[in-house]
Amino acid sequence: MVRSIPLSSTTRNAWKEAGAMFARRDRNQYEVMNIANGRPIINLGNSAMHIHGAWNDAIIVKPLLTPAASRELLGSLMPTNAYLGAGDYWLKGQGRGGANKEKLYVDHLSDHDELKVQASWNEGDVQQHVDGEEYRVITVGHKVVQVSQRYGVNGQRSYAWIGVQGAPSNVKEIARGAARLLQSEKTIIGWDVIHTGQNAYILEGNSCPGVNGATANRILDAIEGTGYDM
Repeated sequence: MVRSIPLSSTTRNAWKEAGAMFARRDRNQYEVMNIANGRPIINLGNSAMHIHGAWNDAIIVKPLLTPAASRELLGSLMPTNAYLGAGDYWLKGQGRGGANKEKLYVDHLSDHDELKVQASWNEGDVQQHVDGEEYRVITVGHKVVQVSQRYGVNGQRSYAWIGVQGAPSNVKEIARGAARLLQSEKTIIGWDVIHTGQNAYILEGNSCPGVNGATANRILDAIEGTGYDM
């Protein structure tokens, strides 16, 4: 069973083809539990739906819903929000799919402090810009089940599958560490990771990650205990 907010047609079809069923969005938690009849319930992005024992229960993934809460949870796993001198910084507000994020050049501490004030008004965050390769890492519980590398410019989002074994080890390790901080093994998260060669950082976590058919099947296999992590 999958309880979802609106999904892209690609993601919705991938889940359906993997065998997932969707509860109507007007179902309450008791109706969803009765319909599931003991099958796993996966909550994709619904911040109000609290079903004890569900994967991605809203209470568990709540720290990922705003940039400020993510900063509080993940701390040093993210690019710093301290002023390290003149350079590019990200002003991040709430929003999905890359919305409400702006890269700004900052050359004075006072301007940086003003950015942090603006961010706090919107439960947002300021991050230092880090140059590197971007990855989307899917974790199920504390295990990595899929890694893709992101391509594209000017906000475009295109992903090339590279698998688990072929991904840089520190990219996988930081995703596992971030997943452990959620303090539940019943989570399915898409982590955006930046890799600089020596270091890796979490940019954000998404409790409603886009998936293709292969990834949806890997997630369901991992829920059933047959997935792998290398």
